[in-house]
Amino acid sequence: MVVVDNARKMIGRNIEITVTSVLQTSMGKMIFGKYEGSQAGSS
Repeated sequence: MVVVDNARKMIGRNIEITVTSVLQTSMGKMIFGKYEGSQAGSS
């Protein structure tokens, strides 16, 4: 599962993110990141 902060508008699109952490669980890996394009009013 990949979780990206401030990227709700980008669901269904391919975007570049910065990975901030990775958590290994019994069900698999969870990858957390942030979408840089969401800052300062960028599109």
